[in-house]
Amino acid sequence: MSWTGSSWMPLPNESSVSVLQRWVLLNALRKADLRTLRIAGASGSRRHSYFEIADAYARQLILAGVCKISPVEERRVSEGRASPLLDGLFTCTFRICPLCCEVAYHSFWFQCPWLSQCPVHAVRLVATCQCCAAPLSSLERLGSLIEPYGCQHCGQPIAGLATTLAAHAEFRLHAAELDRRFRPLNAWTGTLHPLHAELGSAASKVRTYWQGRADLAAAVCYRFSCNWPQELDPPERPVTVLQWRLQKTEAPMFRARLLGDRRERVNQVYRSTLRMLNRWLASATEGGARPQRWLVARQGSVVLCTAENRYIAALSVMRYLMDGNDEQALDGDLQGVRVRGAANYLFPDIIDGRICMRAVLLCLYASIVKILGAGQPVLWERLMMMLTELVIVNLSDEHTEKGFVVFDWIPGMPLWPFVRTLRQVQHSIPWP
Repeated sequence: MSWTGSSWMPLPNESSVSVLQRWVLLNALRKADLRTLRIAGASGSRRHSYFEIADAYARQLILAGVCKISPVEERRVSEGRASPLLDGLFTCTFRICPLCCEVAYHSFWFQCPWLSQCPVHAVRLVATCQCCAAPLSSLERLGSLIEPYGCQHCGQPIAGLATTLAAHAEFRLHAAELDRRFRPLNAWTGTLHPLHAELGSAASKVRTYWQGRADLAAAVCYRFSCNWPQELDPPERPVTVLQWRLQKTEAPMFRARLLGDRRERVNQVYRSTLRMLNRWLASATEGGARPQRWLVARQGSVVLCTAENRYIAALSVMRYLMDGNDEQALDGDLQGVRVRGAANYLFPDIIDGRICMRAVLLCLYASIVKILGAGQPVLWERLMMMLTELVIVNLSDEHTEKGFVVFDWIPGMPLWPFVRTLRQVQHSIPWP
């Protein structure tokens, strides 16, 4: 089947969503036509990231004969080694430049919330209709909308003015300038992809993790990329990244007396981490009228703790989760404390993995502190899910052990033996 405009190749940095909208506009297609061509609903209910949705649309457009290839730059970003991490930097909420929208153009870079203004027109990117100020449709629904670039609430053009194909034809004459304006962003992702080979993994579990943690993903990119583009706003969320790289020929950290027993290694690291956190909490709350002991228990699906201070409560909940202890104190005896079997899968099997074990425990503790700080109830099912979502990116080989974890920054929390790159912050935990 021959389509009007099928000879128009995707413009530089154009999104698959833009190609879809322009094609619908050129051929005056209706919802029934899209359903027949399997465009409506192509993104599916199981698509969770922008690139998954864009890839679904691109494949259907190619099958329908609309275009021969998907947008090149979009594909390069979504298929590189850092794509799981970059997934977290792009939103599924439709974001537009009103002036680009008037000429039937939308860049996939507009979906990055840290890009606040259009590199072409230097106007602010928006996610609302310029006629009625209603939120724009999610990208999953764009393939089913009756009017391309139209508002589902008021029916008017989302750019404020109608999209004209004549203006688009003239806009195509500036393809070289489009390539130049977005070049720094594409160059940045080009350097991030090989860097991520040392820092991350393309496993589906890691991909899913970053999709729900956009701020953490941005902070990791900002931390490890030496040339964060000036076109992007720097992330404001403070995070902690614990990174390690050890030669296996060197003496391993956290050397245990019994190296042969993996379970004993896990227990030794667990106890030493508890002692470190206990000392920190005891010194930070010194002088407060804190209770000597507190209890942790489950009431249905909710985990309750009698400790009022959330930092202490977080440690108590972590202990209840890891070793089942329901009565605790900062000065309690830890000699016989052991990790229960169900939690052992969190830790690596390698002998030199003690630093990895400590990183996972600190990440788990910080995550529980965050839940308590938000005033949310601690649900047992949520804790179980947290265990499966904790990402310890382990890239060890026969010569080195390397990897990292990332979590929200807690001022003053001890991170030994990891090096604190930020200035040491003296922090006293407030007692309620």
